[in-house]
Amino acid sequence: MHASKPSSDKVTDDINWDDPKDEQLDFSSIGLEDWLSLLLFFTLALVLVAQVLSRYVLNAPLGWTEEVARYQLVVLAFVGASIGFRKNTHISFVYFQRFIPQVLKSTVMSILSLINTVFLAFLLYTCVKIMPLLSSHEMSSLAFSISALYGLVGLALLACLLRSSMHTITSFKHAAKPHLPN
Repeated sequence: MHASKPSSDKVTDDINWDDPKDEQLDFSSIGLEDWLSLLLFFTLALVLVAQVLSRYVLNAPLGWTEEVARYQLVVLAFVGASIGFRKNTHISFVYFQRFIPQVLKSTVMSILSLINTVFLAFLLYTCVKIMPLLSSHEMSSLAFSISALYGLVGLALLACLLRSSMHTITSFKHAAKPHLPN
């Protein structure tokens, strides 16, 4: 089904309204973490809407919504970090990269990627060590163990570690290739 061209204006003049590629959706670049973060985000939105409606419309606040929303946000942050590692889009300080000779740049970036991976392994190790210690602790508003939250964070950290390891391996392979001077 083709849309008819709307009245002419500066924004829509360059759009090809009959382009068949516009009708196709491409989900090839969307990973598991993207779907999980979307699910977590909409669940978080539902919890927050329930909190606002119960508090301000019904004047009977649900006691569990704030705590659950806080924990959902924590898990969402770690799942989002995994997306950043998959796409290699985390914030980085690139000022000094301009001054590194091109021959050394890929090696230095590989070492930094390795440091990230080792740090993520340490975080995952710490998370796994903390989980049993918190098994007897429950959320204050629901009978739900805090160690389950650490389990979800641990799974997200595992995804971060796997994505970071893949990037580190790729960057070391790239650094090992001989670079021809420009």
